[in-house]
Amino acid sequence: MLNTIREKTQGIIATFILVLLVIPFALWGINSYFEGGPSNTVAKVDGTEISKQRYLEALERYRGRVEPGRFESSAFKELVLSGLIDQALMLQDVNDAGYRVSDQQLTRLVHEIPVFQRNGRFDMTMFTQFLRREGLSEQAFLAQLRADITTRQAQSGLVQTAIVTDAEVNRLAQLLAQRREAGWLRIAPEPLAARARVTPEDVKKFYESKPDLFKTPEEVRIQFVRLSIEDLRRRHRPTEAEILKAYQDDIGRYTTAEQRRVSHILIPLPANAEPAQAEKAGQQAEALQARLKAGADFAALARQHSGDKATAARGGELGEVKPGKLPKILEAAALALKPGEVSDPIQTPAGFHLVKLTSRPSVPKPLAAVRAQVIEQLRKQWSEERFAELGEKLRNLAYENPDSLSPVANTLELEIQQTGWFTRSGGHGLASHLKVVENAFSPELIGGGRNSEVIEVDRQTLVAIRVIGHRPSTRKPLQQVRAEVERLLRQQSANEAALALARQLLSELRQGGDPQALARRHGIELVAARVLSRETPGRVDPRLLEVVFRTSRPAGGKPTYELVESGSQGPHIVILRQVIDARPEQLSADVRKKVRRLLEERRGNGYFEHYRDGLRQQADIRIHKERL
Repeated sequence: MLNTIREKTQGIIATFILVLLVIPFALWGINSYFEGGPSNTVAKVDGTEISKQRYLEALERYRGRVEPGRFESSAFKELVLSGLIDQALMLQDVNDAGYRVSDQQLTRLVHEIPVFQRNGRFDMTMFTQFLRREGLSEQAFLAQLRADITTRQAQSGLVQTAIVTDAEVNRLAQLLAQRREAGWLRIAPEPLAARARVTPEDVKKFYESKPDLFKTPEEVRIQFVRLSIEDLRRRHRPTEAEILKAYQDDIGRYTTAEQRRVSHILIPLPANAEPAQAEKAGQQAEALQARLKAGADFAALARQHSGDKATAARGGELGEVKPGKLPKILEAAALALKPGEVSDPIQTPAGFHLVKLTSRPSVPKPLAAVRAQVIEQLRKQWSEERFAELGEKLRNLAYENPDSLSPVANTLELEIQQTGWFTRSGGHGLASHLKVVENAFSPELIGGGRNSEVIEVDRQTLVAIRVIGHRPSTRKPLQQVRAEVERLLRQQSANEAALALARQLLSELRQGGDPQALARRHGIELVAARVLSRETPGRVDPRLLEVVFRTSRPAGGKPTYELVESGSQGPHIVILRQVIDARPEQLSADVRKKVRRLLEERRGNGYFEHYRDGLRQQADIRIHKERL
């Protein structure tokens, strides 16, 4: 398993690892940090305790990644705890089964994770910065990564053992390839809205029955200080000494690679040359070789004697030695030479060659030519290291000075900024980030006048905020919203009338009514029948398409009718005229392959669900919901 991971770290597995690190150990706590007595336990799994701190750590990983209302719900909290229980059960089971990840394998895997690499190599500084941001020790990180990989080995083993028969593949493939000829009637509410009558009493009654519908949104305005790698990068000005040292220390980055180049002299042979001709050409090549050994200039002899007219004019130059560029026998001869050496005569179908290897040594680019690159590299490295260092100070200062952001700003040389007013839906700039909005509307910040905890906006940006203005939600007066209430009432009346008409038409159609005649009589839209498929629905509302493919087959040559009530465009009546089944011979190998993969994946996931349910049924699980 780990060999596969190592070999595919640039593919699917690398993507999984990145996701794992973006939401680090969402279903795992850091139980090595905390010890709690029974009162601090939210669940116990076969004697193994899940502490409240571990549960809170797991829950906190989702803050800002799910909607606030769902995040606070008891159902979501129980779901997070359920994940912790499943993970604990699986870890116990795989350990008993003998699944293991060695220290060497784990170290190699960590070194191959792209987010810990700089210039393609593992960088300890980047690894340390990640651990600081996540509040993890190296020991805790490796322990949790080992546990996750171990349990995923077991999961993969189950998912990949699913067996699917050809009959099942054919049956589902035929169903997916099925086509249906259908049209529909659309009963638009808009014309009916104009006929709706709305009285002042209706308006008042609706307004009073919906006290939360016509409210101004709650708004806040915040101050904030921001620490970001990009801001630090722009601020940093390396000294000349630092620039020179960085250039010298990393000279390989700014050095051109050595080039091995080859030249040749060709004494040509005609096609199907006689032995005498070959002997004569070989003697000419040997004579030229002797002159070269005596000190003659290779380029001059090439221009005068080489039969390769394309290269003779430039002294026999063939260019850089690259695999496959030269005939194999010449390439091998060139690579066996030292720079400046000339080969013995080499015979090919083209004639006899004398090959010379030349070399252009690696040459460092002057500092002036790469100065901007050196500075940018220095600024990047400095800002990342400084960000990790100042991030800790920012957290401490914001906590130690809860009543003001000034101590934070003054100590870290940060600017205190502020946003405009924004609602729970967010605003512009910093207020567009969900985590910032969620914190800004927390009761602690609105009512307490305190700084927030440091918020990680993204991997390169930290902020601390405080609320400096709050406008509670208030109900708008009826006069201000009267037109909106009237519009809503007309729309509601129109929707009800459209649905009533749709049900009436459906009844008439099922009793033998003609769709065209009904469409003309009521002035509604009739969409002509067309052949539809699941994969190529065209511009068809997905809700309509779903009904088309679940409606009963027509019988006795008569269409089948079905009502679709939902949708902003009003109710529709589907008119299904025929079902066109795919024949087995029409199914391509590619389609069968996709269907088989789909069935195997679903069945394999089912195996895993049964395995997990089995672990739960056999385990002694005790949950303290009141502590969630």
